Amino acid sequence: GGGSIAALDDAGALKVGPTSAGAVPGPISYLRGGTQVTLTDANIVLGRLNPVSLLEGRMKVDRAPAEAAIRRQIAEPLGLSVEEAAHGIISIATANMSRAIRSVSVEHGHDLATFTLFAFGGAGPLHAAEVAEECNLNKIVVPKEPGTLCARGVLLSDLSRDYVRTALIEANADTWPRVVTLGNELAALAREWLASGAIPGASQELLFTLDARYSGQSHYIPVHLGTLNDGAMNEFARNFHRAHADQFGYSLDERDIEIVNVRLRAVSYVAKGASVPPAMGRSLETALIDTRQVYFGADRGWIGTPVYRRALLPAAIPFDGPAIVEEMSGTTVILPCQTAEVDRFGNIHILLRG
Repeated sequence: GGGSIAALDDAGALKVGPTSAGAVPGPISYLRGGTQVTLTDANIVLGRLNPVSLLEGRMKVDRAPAEAAIRRQIAEPLGLSVEEAAHGIISIATANMSRAIRSVSVEHGHDLATFTLFAFGGAGPLHAAEVAEECNLNKIVVPKEPGTLCARGVLLSDLSRDYVRTALIEANADTWPRVVTLGNELAALAREWLASGAIPGASQELLFTLDARYSGQSHYIPVHLGTLNDGAMNEFARNFHRAHADQFGYSLDERDIEIVNVRLRAVSYVAKGASVPPAMGRSLETALIDTRQVYFGADRGWIGTPVYRRALLPAAIPFDGPAIVEEMSGTTVILPCQTAEVDRFGNIHILLRG
């Protein structure tokens, strides 16, 4: 998060997070009493965030005290320039986020080049470009109003409740009825909840998952099933072998399978309104609100970078990085090696150029 504190540890190494200044006192540049350098302060000093105001002018900030604190707390002890120290803070935060992405993708056998990075939250689009570069992701999508996406998601999310029973049952023809019985017990609880607490008249669904492993393994993987009934064992076994091969690169078709947990998700679907294309601008020139110096690392240095107002960007007209796109709920950074284009629903698509 933007309030993550950057500091030198006892060994003199630069760390970012997990401690945070939060919103109060917040970053030094907010002028609310903060005294420790944060990720937001680094972004303001480097020109990635507006050094005068945020929230489309609603919130005043000051670059000078953030710059002085980075110089005193980090740059001088490490023998670096202020911009090198600030960019080091960004790089460490990027490495932390990239490590988390790889832990749920590459380490589970997925090729990141085939995925799109979806950047939301107030700070997501601010760091997505460098995270994508480090993870070898070729595409980023930034939704409309990224800083409010979570709140809108709460309003539009389907209602659901999860149920689980521990099984520890070897899957075979003799034991499968016990698995089905556990599933039926969960289904009875789920239907009771759907009848009493879910949305009247909404479409509903019961989704089964079995946590399973090969006999002798200490870890398990989830295997999704359309239904859990007497005839579903062969489907489960096929799905498990396939999922194990996808995640670990091999399957042991002759090895016994142990079911660890029986899970059920009861879902009551919330009606969604139709997506309406927003009003947008007619040209990049009308969307341009500023040009400011932005630091993109030692190799790229300071670059005069166009700053666009997101609401005025036109659809289907690509523009090359470097660029900054500002809106009330977030700031999007586009690197010099990337190009961007807005679709007709207002989402920004960022691609690795050439």
